Amino acid sequence: MRNDGAEQVLVDVLRRMVATTWLQISPERLLLSPGRSAVLTLRAKAGRDAEPGDHQVLVLLRTRPQHGSRVALRLRLGVRVSVRMPGTIVRRLALGGVRVHRRRGSRFILVPVVNRGNVTVQLRGHVTASLSRHGDRVARLHVAARRVLAPGARTLLALRYAGRVRGPVVAVVLIRMGHGARVVERRYRLRL
Repeated sequence: MRNDGAEQVLVDVLRRMVATTWLQISPERLLLSPGRSAVLTLRAKAGRDAEPGDHQVLVLLRTRPQHGSRVALRLRLGVRVSVRMPGTIVRRLALGGVRVHRRRGSRFILVPVVNRGNVTVQLRGHVTASLSRHGDRVARLHVAARRVLAPGARTLLALRYAGRVRGPVVAVVLIRMGHGARVVERRYRLRL
């Protein structure tokens, strides 16, 4: 962290998470003179209360003006930190029911996804979807999704189709969670 300003800045370091006894941040307060920099050190130590898997922590850096400062400027900067604790890793995604949404000549097939595992799962580049009729693939769908899905988080996969096929089809959604992990697949019968 560096102070490129013309006056001293006081920086408080806070963490936002329910149970963060296993995460140590030092120092917790910094006084930075103009042109000076400092290093924050984060240490994660697996204690008895730390469950295995990925944990997301928001480290919040908040500045306060010094007494007598000419400018009363406050800045808040949040930094997301992901920590993987040792133990049994569980990769499990659940795909929910499907809805079809029509918008401006396109059809969007909306599929809810929940991460029921204990590690963050990469979605972007790992999700494929297609439409088939009578066993033949008639279209590949464009997938819009979050880049990653943290443990316990939910998202919607938006599968866009702008083709001309109408009537009954089967949508096939595949999520490959990485080497050695099982592929999540679900088929949906729907009408376009």
